[in-house]
Amino acid sequence: STANRMTPSGQKEKTMTTESILKRLQALEDVEDIKRLKAQYCNYCDQPFNADALIKLFADDAVWEADGIGRFEGTDAIYGFFKNITERLTFAVHYVMNPIIDVQGNTAQGYWYLWEPGTIKGRDAIWISGSYTDEYQKLNGVWKFKNVHLDWFFRASIEKGWAEERMATFD
Repeated sequence: STANRMTPSGQKEKTMTTESILKRLQALEDVEDIKRLKAQYCNYCDQPFNADALIKLFADDAVWEADGIGRFEGTDAIYGFFKNITERLTFAVHYVMNPIIDVQGNTAQGYWYLWEPGTIKGRDAIWISGSYTDEYQKLNGVWKFKNVHLDWFFRASIEKGWAEERMATFD
């Protein structure tokens, strides 16, 4: 069926068919599934860094990368990274916000802000802020991370703050 309506501004709305409505609905469901995927990622990172659960969120040929940390290609390398990160980052709470998600069929891109209090080696409290640029792939009806890229805005000790110390190290 089709429906012709006027928008509140008086413009003619696009003709909508059942097919176009179903397509739009699928895109909305995909966006929500991707938001849920990112929320699971944050939750598993905060357990802390549950590598066994995290790796299930990634496609087999995925990449995770961040300047100053490294580039990890494939699930074995990504698993190893998450398994060992707690040697440096012993506590973290990932807050991601302001998602911009663009779905094209079985692929999608996402952009998120990151705000994260954390602890380095169990002794130094820090603030971390940055952005994630992600690529996603729908495999067998399930969204997975294809590429996770983290760009830093700052990594600062709580004592000095980001005005004084923009890029604290993880060592």
